[in-house]
This record gives sequence, C-alpha cells and structure tokens, in this order.
Amino acid sequence: MLAEPYYYSNAWALSQYKETAKEDENAWDELERSIIANLADDVVVGIKGKKVDIVVKKDFDKN
Repeated sequence: MLAEPYYYSNAWALSQYKETAKEDENAWDELERSIIANLADDVVVGIKGKKVDIVVKKDFDKN
C-alpha cells in the first residue's frame, strides 16, 4: 500500500511542490535539473512518529 501525504503527521510531495514551483522561476529551474523529478511521477516524504517513509512513484504503463 502506498501511503498518501495525508497519512503522515508531516509530509512533502513532489507533485504538490511542482504546482508551487511554477510560480517561482528559480525553483522551477532547480526542479528541471533534478534527476528524481525527471524520473519519478511523484515522490512522497512523510513522517509518522519516529518513522520516515520515502515513496517514489513511477507508472510504467504510460505511453
């Protein structure tokens, strides 16, 4: 089961960051240079208690 950001007490998601980075040219330039941002469909980093999860999502069925 892949946890969504709302599952965690604190979370960051690449998909959400992409939306805000569109408004900041420097942030968007950094994002375009990111290897993980170019390979993954989404990345979720979440904290729940003393546990940190990093989930990289990639859909291989896309054309």
